[in-house]
Amino acid sequence: YKAVSYVWGNAVKTKEILLNGKAFTVRMNLHSFLQQLIKDRSIWSCLGGYWIDAICIDQTNVAERNYQVALMGKIYSRAFSVIVWLGRGNKRLARAM
Repeated sequence: YKAVSYVWGNAVKTKEILLNGKAFTVRMNLHSFLQQLIKDRSIWSCLGGYWIDAICIDQTNVAERNYQVALMGKIYSRAFSVIVWLGRGNKRLARAM
């Protein structure tokens, strides 16, 4: 699997995606990543799934969330690769890179 690290962003700005055929709300920055993932076929070329905390961890279950957060070091270190998403690019970000 590929683990995705990203900035959660504003909790008020959200979009709905379909997850296993059901509506699932994600924050805008994750939605932007998912859109880019669909557009960029080279990311799809590797086999395996993606581990994305907002999707893989039940955020409404505090016990599960705390347990999973404690495992995040192992989750990221055991991943085939880690994708770091800083958000949609802009001129300021391009200069910083």
